[in-house]
Amino acid sequence: MNKGNLIIFDFDGVIFDSIEIFKDIYNKIHQKYNLPKAKSKKDIADLFSGNIFEKLKEIGLTQEKIEQLTNEVKISFEKEEGRNNIFDGISEVIIKINQSNNSLAIVTSNHYETVKSFLENHNLDKSFKLILGSESGFNKAEKINLVIKKLNSFKKYAYFISDTAGDIMEGKKVDVKTIAVTWGYHDKNKLSKANPDFICDNPKDLYKIINPDIQY
Repeated sequence: MNKGNLIIFDFDGVIFDSIEIFKDIYNKIHQKYNLPKAKSKKDIADLFSGNIFEKLKEIGLTQEKIEQLTNEVKISFEKEEGRNNIFDGISEVIIKINQSNNSLAIVTSNHYETVKSFLENHNLDKSFKLILGSESGFNKAEKINLVIKKLNSFKKYAYFISDTAGDIMEGKKVDVKTIAVTWGYHDKNKLSKANPDFICDNPKDLYKIINPDIQY
């Protein structure tokens, strides 16, 4: 049994600065799926106000079309590998959190191979014990529970870090501590409405929340 904290990271908007890339990819394929054009980054961010896959169903996409779209996005992300921007300061924080008797995992709507390649490119792959991408399901609440089970931990030790209100609500559904970060897809005002346990404006704040008794 792991008695340290279990830190579950979202990927896009927390580690990977992907919103501009996602907007470009979305606008190349939106007509194919009868989706509205994204005129701004806010249009993309609004897709993540809840579960993005449920949002796509509401718009009218079938499960088959959603799987087809996510695969097309995966291929497009692979072609954009040269633009794999990482947020300033997050790499150092991940390494320090990993060194402080914590277990780290990623739960994401992105694809496993995309995440794995990104982490390898930034020398972060050894920091994470588990990655659950879209191949493991579209429901983040279920995937958070699965991470806790696979890493032999408990909810009382688990933190879920995300940049979207929808994800914060998913974390609250399964009763883990939620940390909203303001450098991703949703702004502080929108995140606050989801009632996270903590809000961070700077990656270093993550370390202070998770390890309050250890100086950064």
